Amino acid sequence: MERFIRPMAPGWFASVMGTAVTSLALTLASHAAADAGPALAAPVALAASALHWLAIAMMSVLGIAAVYRLIRHGDAVMEQLRHPVEGSFYATFPIAMLVMAAVWTIRGVSPALIAPLWWTGALGTFAVSYVVLFGLFTSERLKLGMVTPAHFIPAVGLVVIPVAGAPLAAASEGVLRELAFALNMTGFGAGVFMYVGLLALTMARHFLGAPVEGKMTPTLIGTCLQAGLRAAAAAVLAVLTVWWAVRGLRRGEAA
Repeated sequence: MERFIRPMAPGWFASVMGTAVTSLALTLASHAAADAGPALAAPVALAASALHWLAIAMMSVLGIAAVYRLIRHGDAVMEQLRHPVEGSFYATFPIAMLVMAAVWTIRGVSPALIAPLWWTGALGTFAVSYVVLFGLFTSERLKLGMVTPAHFIPAVGLVVIPVAGAPLAAASEGVLRELAFALNMTGFGAGVFMYVGLLALTMARHFLGAPVEGKMTPTLIGTCLQAGLRAAAAAVLAVLTVWWAVRGLRRGEAA
């Protein structure tokens, strides 16, 4: 077990993200297929449920392993976190929580159960993003050849915050709703501006350095992923803002 725990790569949580996102897509597809009849919707819903529970199992196992590694091998964790490339993958842990929160929202789980998961994931994403980027821009080890699309991972997480959190903010009340709304907006704005800066670094690597090759090649999809996520986040925030404004006007008229 120790042979797996100590060298454990933080990017393992990306597998949880992918499994949960696939479950989310299949859940939405099963809702759309319900109009065509249960014969089509049932298998899709079954696959979505299977992946949903698989993601929960993966998150539980990897989460326990990550906490144990932090306690037992904190030196290895801090060394990876300070690495110009590997450090970015630590953001996959809190992002996986945000994706799981989005899946639970679509599946109709109570907001009271989703809130702790979303708040932990959102605050964790902010913390990891700050640590990773601070280390990235102050590190003397960073070379142009180390710049990869993997650095987009924290920015992706910040944009995922409102995708999962907008429905939660709408279901909240009082100060908690105000805080959730502010965190959603801040995450979206920070993610967009972070993307601009990281895109400049990535383009500098693309035109002035060696191409991204080998095991880092799959990270190239992060360059395109941001565009779709920013559109989705902007859409849900727009709906939330309009809903909030209409609700405020109705309360004002009632008063």
